[in-house]
Amino acid sequence: MVLLYIFGCILILYSSVNGSIVMKNGFGGVTDLVAEPDYRAVRLSWTCEQSIGLLGFNIRYCEIAHWAMKTRCREQNILLKPEREQIGVDIDEPVIRLHMTGLNRFEAAVTNLRMLTNYSINVWPNYGENSPSFINHDKSIDQLDQLPTFVETKSFAAKTSRCLANTSDIEVQTGPYFRGKISVEGSTGSSCAIYGNRSSEQSVYVLTINHDLCGSKILNNGSRIETMVIVHENREILTHNSRRYMVVCTFTPEVYSLTASVSVPNHLLKKVLDRMREKQFQLSSAVITTNSTRNGSTGSSLMKPFKNKVFPYRRDDEFRSKQSSHLRDSRMLAQDSHAKWVKHVNESTSSFPNDYNRFWLHDKLTIGSMCLIVIMGICLLLVFIKKRSRQNRL
Repeated sequence: MVLLYIFGCILILYSSVNGSIVMKNGFGGVTDLVAEPDYRAVRLSWTCEQSIGLLGFNIRYCEIAHWAMKTRCREQNILLKPEREQIGVDIDEPVIRLHMTGLNRFEAAVTNLRMLTNYSINVWPNYGENSPSFINHDKSIDQLDQLPTFVETKSFAAKTSRCLANTSDIEVQTGPYFRGKISVEGSTGSSCAIYGNRSSEQSVYVLTINHDLCGSKILNNGSRIETMVIVHENREILTHNSRRYMVVCTFTPEVYSLTASVSVPNHLLKKVLDRMREKQFQLSSAVITTNSTRNGSTGSSLMKPFKNKVFPYRRDDEFRSKQSSHLRDSRMLAQDSHAKWVKHVNESTSSFPNDYNRFWLHDKLTIGSMCLIVIMGICLLLVFIKKRSRQNRL
């Protein structure tokens, strides 16, 4: 039993990923059993090796609940009927639409199931009194060699389709034949809830939420709105399939743009423009001051500012300017001033070697005289020593 339970869990996980399960093992000639889950139904398809004398099939499905002490199972014998005889079948009938789709291929739909629930399903053929010899009627269904097919039914799903400042729309996928209710939690208004139609195949419902009437929470100065929505499988009671969703709408408030202008009086604006022009002239103009001696007058004249342009320098222009007037080219003035500055530096530094030589000569004389005095002292000392030595001998 433990190994069977583990294998069943693996098959359930596989069915949740792929949406269907294919069973290769069979009993009584039933193979390739495929189960495709829906909200409250499971679509089955399988292959029967022996279709001669076939009257129908027995389908057994069990609800697997971890909290239940006993597994609830249900078994039903479905007979093969033409398509026209199946029209008008009640939707509450557990197993409907059993028909043959191809060579030895059959389909059926098990309805009236619970949502988000695990089921194990077994299928075997019904031949009546003319059963083939390979079917052993002494075995019960619990002793069959066929492994059950495990499948999990779908659940509700919800998403927000529109978010506005005053209203928002939530789209809920309920599946066909929905008989429950979709409402805003804590709201009693009729406009805050919608009801399903159990006889309709509509599988999607849209609930429009008025934030003021339904009591939505407005947070962050109106930029975030939260609403709790509950989807009931049954209108009157709360079941384990009921789902609770939080609808969150976030948006950016209106953005305002401010345009400002400043009006300046004309006389103030004129002064500002004049100052700007003066600064530009100081940076891009030159003022040349020269001494004029034309017509016997001496003094200084101020030239008008001119734009800073570069002209080619020619010797004939220089000679002509010297002969015609006392004005000189600004480039020549700069060269003369530079030459005068170099000459002045040379003259100021030319006396430095003479002073240095005189200082060095004075030091030489002082050192030489001191050396001469020392030598003379040594000579006198030697003469005195010799004289004393002679007197001692005598």
